[in-house]
Amino acid sequence: MQHLWREPRFRFVLTMTLFGVALWIVFRDAILGPFLTPMRALTAEGTLWLIHQTGLDGFRQANFIFHSSGFGIEITRGCTGFAGAAVLAAGIVAYPSGAVRARSLGIILGIPVFVGVNLIRMTHLYHLGVSGSPFFNTAHEVVWQLGMMVAVFVLWVVWVGWNERRT
Repeated sequence: MQHLWREPRFRFVLTMTLFGVALWIVFRDAILGPFLTPMRALTAEGTLWLIHQTGLDGFRQANFIFHSSGFGIEITRGCTGFAGAAVLAAGIVAYPSGAVRARSLGIILGIPVFVGVNLIRMTHLYHLGVSGSPFFNTAHEVVWQLGMMVAVFVLWVVWVGWNERRT
């Protein structure tokens, strides 16, 4: 077992597993809810801005965005992108090689890109909901969930490739 601790890939997998379990435990409204309340409002505001840029109307009340037709979406803790951004940051920090500067750049640049993808996701779901699309639930519960996981992975792989090229 001692030799496994010297193996960087083992430490990476163990670190990410422990982080995933910890995130699963604390990603609850009772625990992170107060911390995520401002993020919910910012996500709602950013989504509403993007909705308006696409030519659709809407208005915001707290963490809800409504259309004049009556359709509305609620920005919950899962809609903030917090979990995906945290996993991306953890993956960058846990990776077995890379200087502090490279890791910092990965986080500083990667998280805003991920947040942008999240705002696109929320805007797309709003458009689907307003149009009455029967695809809304599938897009919300399957397609975009998978898409956000892929976004985290792709951003991490891009950072790893850049990091490896510079070392």
